This record gives sequence, C-alpha cells and structure tokens, in this order.
Amino acid sequence: MRPVDAAKEKLRLLRLSESDLDLQSDDEDLRNWGVIDSDGRDIGKVCDLLLDRGQMHIRFVEVTAWELPEEKMQKILVPIDAVTNITNDCITINQPWESLMNAPRYEPSRLNETILRRICKFFGSKLFWSPGETHPTFFRCYV
Repeated sequence: MRPVDAAKEKLRLLRLSESDLDLQSDDEDLRNWGVIDSDGRDIGKVCDLLLDRGQMHIRFVEVTAWELPEEKMQKILVPIDAVTNITNDCITINQPWESLMNAPRYEPSRLNETILRRICKFFGSKLFWSPGETHPTFFRCYV
C-alpha cells in the first residue's frame, strides 16, 4: 500500500507489515492478537497496524472480523483511540458486534481521506490530523 496523501499531506499512512520499522517493544505489537467487542464477544484478530508516517504513531488497527454479512473474514479499520482495553493477547474495541455490521467497509487499495473520516466518525474518534488531537499513551513512537 502506498502512503495516503490528503489534507495537505498531513495524512500519510503505511502498514507496519510493509515497512522496515519496529516498535520500541515487542509487547506493543498487536498483530495476530484477538479482538473483543464492547460486549465481550470474540470478533476477530488484528492483522496489521497503520502508522502515521508524519508523526510516527500508530493510528489504526486493521482487524479481520469473522462472519460479517456478505463476506466472511471482512477487514475493518479501527482507530487506535477506539481501543478501550489491551491485555496480553487481545484488544477490546468500543463497539458491539451488532454495530460493527454497519461499520464503513475498508479496502486497503481504496483508502482515502473521505473513508478515514467515515471510519473515525463511526467509532467516535477524532481525526488524527485535526488540531488538538492527542495520541493514546499506551503506544510509544517508532524508532
């Protein structure tokens, strides 16, 4: 995936799996961890992390969700601030399973600012390129 350029180049995302970057700690690598909805239901797994190359922060978690209508194994892009809990091998997100069925569909090859705005609005997240945005403290910057 090429970096996405939008909002005067403030929005440049890159998949961690397609980069040569490393997290400061292996404990921060959520890939292949389970994903739990706000009701405690196992809904899928983390397949990748999307990095904002401008500020070197994780901005989105790419989730492979089980059994969404129309397609099995649908990918959902979840803003990092929609992650409400992290344990040793799973994360919890701020939406129930039923709500996720209406989440904006995510196609990596068609990622743009409009889709990211829809995703952030759906999860109740701030646009990370907007003024006054803060980054969750449970992730450190890349090295």
